[in-house]
Amino acid sequence: MLMKYLDLKSIRREYNISQSELAKLTDYPQPFVSGVENQKRYATDEFIEKVVGVLHIEDITPYITDSPRKVIIHEKKKKRSSSKAGEFSEDTDSKAMIATLISVLEKCHEIIRAKDEEISRLRNALDEKYQEIAELLAQNKC
Repeated sequence: MLMKYLDLKSIRREYNISQSELAKLTDYPQPFVSGVENQKRYATDEFIEKVVGVLHIEDITPYITDSPRKVIIHEKKKKRSSSKAGEFSEDTDSKAMIATLISVLEKCHEIIRAKDEEISRLRNALDEKYQEIAELLAQNKC
C-alpha cells in the first residue's frame, strides 16, 4: 500500500462539511479524520475511497500527495483588491514565497538524504578497515 497524505481541510471547505460530519459519513472515528487532516496520519486507500464515495468527488488526485511533507499550508481565501497591472497582490506574494520555501525545504531534504548515504558508505568502509587492522594484529600476535 502506498502511503498517501490527503489535503482533507481543502476538501472539507470545498464541500462545506465538518470533521465530525465527515467522520460519521465515512464510519471512521473523528480523531482519525483529524489526524489525516493534520497530516499526522496517512490516509488509507479505504478512507480515501469512502471520502470520494460519500462526497461524490469526481477527481481526488489534486488532493493527494505522497510527499514526506507533514504540513500542507492552508490559506484563507482573501478578497481580491483591485490592483494596477504589473503589481502583485499580498496573496500572490505569499503564495510565491510559500512555494519557494517548500522548494528550498525539499532541496534540503535531498541534500540530507545524500549526506546520510555518504556517511553510511564511509562508516562501512571504516568498519572494513578496522576489521582488516584487527586481522593483521591477530596474525602478528601468532
